Amino acid sequence: MNSSVSTKRAMPRLEVQALSGAAEDYDGLLDLIGDASIVLIGEASHGTHEFYRERALITRRLIEEKGFGAGDELRFALAGPAVTLAIAMPFGAIALALPPSAPAGLRAVIEYQAFINAAILAFNLLPAFPLDGGRVARALIWGRIGDLTRATAVAASIGRGFGWGMIGPAFQRVGRAVVLTTNGGVGILSITDVNRALRALDLQKAARARARSA
Repeated sequence: MNSSVSTKRAMPRLEVQALSGAAEDYDGLLDLIGDASIVLIGEASHGTHEFYRERALITRRLIEEKGFGAGDELRFALAGPAVTLAIAMPFGAIALALPPSAPAGLRAVIEYQAFINAAILAFNLLPAFPLDGGRVARALIWGRIGDLTRATAVAASIGRGFGWGMIGPAFQRVGRAVVLTTNGGVGILSITDVNRALRALDLQKAARARARSA
C-alpha cells in the first residue's frame, strides 16, 4: 500500500490593518500568536518613535496576556551577539591557522571578517540601551525589580550616558580639525570620527525614543 506525506505548510495569512489607537488594535495579532513561545517583532527603522511606540504596545500585551517575562527578554537580547560570535570565531581560528605562504589577499579578507565581527560584538554588548548589551541590562534590572517600565527608564538613562560619552571625544576631534583649518593649518578629520559622532547621536535618539515608548 502506497502512502505519501504532504510536506506543504499553510502560509500565514497576510493582512493590512489601519491602526486607530484603540486598545483592541492588536487583538487579531495576539490571536494569531496563540501560545507561541517565540515571537519575532521587526521594525522598519531604528530610532523612530512611532515604530518603538507600537512595538512597545505589542510587547506590553505579550507580557501581560501571554506570560513573556525578563528571562525571555534576556534570551532574545543574547541571540544577536551569539550569532556574531559564531561568525567571528571561525574566521579568527582560520586566520590563526593560515600558513605564512597563504596569499596576502586571502589573509586580509579573513582577518578583516574576524576583526569587524569582533568589533561589532564588542560594540553591541555595551550596556547602552537599545543596543543588545543594553537590552541584557534591562532584562537583568527587570528581573530584579519586576517592573519593565522602570527597568526601561534605567536602561535608557545608561544608554544616554554612553551616548554622551561617545559624543564628547568625537566632536572634540571634529572641532580641533575645524579650528586648524580656519587658522590656516591642516585639519585632519577621519571618517571614523564623523561616523563615531553620528553613531553617538543615533544612540542618544534611540535611547530617548525607547524611554518614551516604555
